[in-house]
Amino acid sequence: METLRNQKKNLRKQMKSATEEEKNGLQELWRGLKTRHSALSRAESARKRRSQKKKNQERFYKDPFQFARQLFQQPRSGSLSVEKEQLEAHLRKTYSDPNREIPLSEPAGLVWPAAPGEELNSKPPSLKEINAVVQKARARSAPGPNGVPYLLYKRCPNVLKRLHKILRGAWSNLKISEQWMSADGVYIPKEQNSTEINQFRPISLLNVEGKVFFSVMASRLTKYLTENGYINTSVQKGGIPGVSGCLEHATMIWEAIQRAKSEKLNLDVIWLDLANAYGSEPHQMIQLVLRMYHVPEDIQVMLDDYFSGFRMRFSTNSYTTDWINLEIGIAMGCTISPILFVMAMEVILKAAEDSAGPANLGGGCYMPPLKAFMDDTTIICSKEDETRRMLERLDVLMAWCRMKFKPKKSRSLSVREGKIDATTIFTVASQQIPTVSQEPVKSLGRWYDSSMKDTKRGLETVELATEGLLAINRCGLQGKLKVWCLQFMLIPKLLWPLLVYEICSTTVEAIEAKINKFTRRWLGVPPGLTDVAMYCRKAKLRLPLKSILEEYKCGKARLLSMLEDSEDPIVKTVQPTIKTGRKWKVVEAVDEAKECLKIKEVIGQTETDHKGLGSSTAKWKEKRDMVINEIRLNEDSRRVQKAVQQPQQGQWTNWDNALQKSLTWNEIWHMAPLRISFLIRSVYDLQPSNANLVRWGKKEDPTCPLCQGRQTTEHVLSSCKIALSQGRYTWRHNRVLQELAAIISTAKGETTLPNTNALIFTTEGGTKSWHGRPVRTTNQIKCLLDGCDDWDVSADLPEWDSHPSIIKETRLRPDIVIHSASTQQLIMVELTVPYENRMEEAHIYKREKYMNLTKELENAGYKAVVMPVEVGARGFVGSSVYDLLTKLSICGNKRTKALKLLAEIAENSSRWIWSRRNERFLHKD
Repeated sequence: METLRNQKKNLRKQMKSATEEEKNGLQELWRGLKTRHSALSRAESARKRRSQKKKNQERFYKDPFQFARQLFQQPRSGSLSVEKEQLEAHLRKTYSDPNREIPLSEPAGLVWPAAPGEELNSKPPSLKEINAVVQKARARSAPGPNGVPYLLYKRCPNVLKRLHKILRGAWSNLKISEQWMSADGVYIPKEQNSTEINQFRPISLLNVEGKVFFSVMASRLTKYLTENGYINTSVQKGGIPGVSGCLEHATMIWEAIQRAKSEKLNLDVIWLDLANAYGSEPHQMIQLVLRMYHVPEDIQVMLDDYFSGFRMRFSTNSYTTDWINLEIGIAMGCTISPILFVMAMEVILKAAEDSAGPANLGGGCYMPPLKAFMDDTTIICSKEDETRRMLERLDVLMAWCRMKFKPKKSRSLSVREGKIDATTIFTVASQQIPTVSQEPVKSLGRWYDSSMKDTKRGLETVELATEGLLAINRCGLQGKLKVWCLQFMLIPKLLWPLLVYEICSTTVEAIEAKINKFTRRWLGVPPGLTDVAMYCRKAKLRLPLKSILEEYKCGKARLLSMLEDSEDPIVKTVQPTIKTGRKWKVVEAVDEAKECLKIKEVIGQTETDHKGLGSSTAKWKEKRDMVINEIRLNEDSRRVQKAVQQPQQGQWTNWDNALQKSLTWNEIWHMAPLRISFLIRSVYDLQPSNANLVRWGKKEDPTCPLCQGRQTTEHVLSSCKIALSQGRYTWRHNRVLQELAAIISTAKGETTLPNTNALIFTTEGGTKSWHGRPVRTTNQIKCLLDGCDDWDVSADLPEWDSHPSIIKETRLRPDIVIHSASTQQLIMVELTVPYENRMEEAHIYKREKYMNLTKELENAGYKAVVMPVEVGARGFVGSSVYDLLTKLSICGNKRTKALKLLAEIAENSSRWIWSRRNERFLHKD
């Protein structure tokens, strides 16, 4: 290409000095070079695209979640470029505390908790506690300096028992290993091309053994605090298991703002940000709160030793720093630190809560003036003087514990008689707090601005969905893999804003319409494919796709149920409003679901097995899940109703005898794109047949090139006379028959005698035992092959044994005959591969066809059974095949695999027939 480029350049130079006659020849040469250069450029571009596509697919298969996550994340890269001495100086400045040994004085108004009613468990950790911590931990968590991961203890029970002995000994002797107090630090870039220290986030990697040890201690501390009521969960919801603190706080703060707006009330909301919250907590504060909450001395001693000897070192690409003692703050990654930070914050919050009265929300509802989630603190007051007093009190308390707020990252919102007041300014740490009118604030996953509405958030969510779809579309993966990225990364990413913001269902429908458009394109199906095909769980072809509209409705219903069942009395009293627009209201949907559940409870649940065991009452979480499931059932019923009204794409609603085909992601990953497209198109009659092409305005003649009939999907796959005469349908039938005969032949040698179990009775003390009468177990079905072991299988195929002579004497030839000479039993299996709409018709026809033969055999002294079975032309197995395999004792996984194999053979054969629908004469491949 470089040579051609130079030749073109030289020709242009020559043309400038050439005569008119020479220019014509040079231009002709130049055009020829340009054509060759353009062709090579296109070929090179195509090669690069193929290469990039191959690399992307390799990256995807290596780690699908990581690949999909990178599609939506801002690129982060870079390496720390500072010198070792400069970094060590920064670390000493950050983690040194000259006042570390100076105890904290007790300020006025500090509230000491009462003596505990339940003592803290200070016994050495049990194996059960350690195992619970290990199993809960992520297997891929990075190991600490010793390189031992959680996976070792997850997979090796004996090693875990050894660890249990070590941890028990350390607890009993109040000894903390030096290895548990050592952490390797790494710097994670926050943005692209990061080089400076402030562009990186420090992460501490501690040894797994110490993390397990302190996880047990943290779990016991949390239980101790909650059982004794030391944590006011109406104020502090961070670090408390079983409390949806982020959602509850965000919902309550938004409810307070909306009530002040609608009822024309006064309200001040201030979001405070702590400067280096975890890194600035003094160790003296930790010891003080441990004494205040009556924590046993042995726990205090171990924690004091732990923080006194804690040290860190950080590694970059070129060097590793010396060990730095952690004299202040808590390490990110330490398992005991979060609950200790919550305890310290609770001391501060309780000392400040009397500085202001509860906020008035109207209607007799009041809210505590403080809301906290770990270090995120929010002040909510109805009076300005109380707000200022609360701010001043918190500022004093933070200064006392040697911490401080960051005014630049804090925000304030003032409402006066229902309207934003931008003139009210608050100060903290002697600096003004910006208002949301100047700059919006994000707190607990929710944005707040001066509009006090979520209209902008809805538009941003639509834009986020559009950008995400375009990013997936550009990633260079196969269509099915793009759909996976959509389902497992983009939709979960969109569900959070749809949950926390007041976005109406109409906006979500618009988002789903965009998603459906791209999904159809990636699956290789026409744009007219109904959304029922993609999301209906009752459809005969069930795809593993989830509807964002359904997930939105379930999320809102789950949020409403969570707020109604909250253990926080303030939340129950206020009863926040969940707005979803006028088209669909979550309150009505939840009430309707509860009424349906009450009706089902009155009617009674039908047993799905023969156990009849279980509780008739449900816990609050189970009730919530039942409500969500009922909403999903209602959505599915709506889709079925829509499908019934679709004469073309809703034909599957009449396939009463066909079993559902439920595709999994594992199956889709191993399916060729053309196979996925063919399967969906054929089920919903969207194949590009001549009849459909005429309907879509792409063609004028709907006739079949073979038989001149009207060419539809049904016509091509099961009704074309020429295709029938050429043996296409017979070939498909014989392929399915071959596999069915092989399955039956394998089964007849496995189960021939009835399987019985005898109960063993034993006297008290076990001195004597005897066997009871053998009985058939309840989960076994009577097998047609029981009673003898001389069964022979014959099939109406060239490579199989011929039928018994008594069958040969008749004019009928069943597809498969299972014959026992000793008992004179005959089981005749007649296979049909019809179009799914005609399964029942085919079953009745074959049963009546062989009725006279059955009577003749019975008159001749044989016990004859005829079993017509159907496998649909599009790969849907009839229920008759399921019954046949069950009666032949082919159950469980073997039956499932057999059904899938029969369906796949029928589907592949039909796909071959479809690919040659316009060929009059078959060619040998």
